[in-house]
Amino acid sequence: MAGITGLATFADFLNQMSDLGVFKYLLPFLIVFAIIYGVLTKSKIFGENAKAVNAIVAAAAGLISLQFELVPNFFAAIFPRMGIGLAVLLAFIVFMGLFVKFDDSTNDKWAKIFFPLLGVVIAIVVMITAFYNTGYPWGTSGFSNFWDSYGNVILVLVVFIGIIITIIATTKSK
Repeated sequence: MAGITGLATFADFLNQMSDLGVFKYLLPFLIVFAIIYGVLTKSKIFGENAKAVNAIVAAAAGLISLQFELVPNFFAAIFPRMGIGLAVLLAFIVFMGLFVKFDDSTNDKWAKIFFPLLGVVIAIVVMITAFYNTGYPWGTSGFSNFWDSYGNVILVLVVFIGIIITIIATTKSK
């Protein structure tokens, strides 16, 4: 589909990138490479001036990680869910901003505990759903049956408890 000026739309560009394997191979490779290279460089396990060795090891690990499509499939499952999790966390922050004055007063000390805790809960849910959707390691175990049966109930309860804690914490008198 051509745009108004005859140029391709952004969706066409993304589709072409997908057809070229950018999202399935190039970006997962770059993520694995960057993380391993950064860890090796920071740890200095091969010495002070081992940038070439770090790059070779990171490139080899990045390429090996693409061999059986487990890493690309996991990345394809986790990153959209991570975006949703970050949106949920952002929505909580926006709603909290309506009721809480975020400064160094005693009013927001509970928020310094609540938001990291909420972030951990969201991260756990994102990881579990990403593992579940890739079928590894829980896709064939009893956990998947439990999650199928009670996953939505657990998520609703966690959100409901979070809302109750938020209401109690924001209306608590000094």
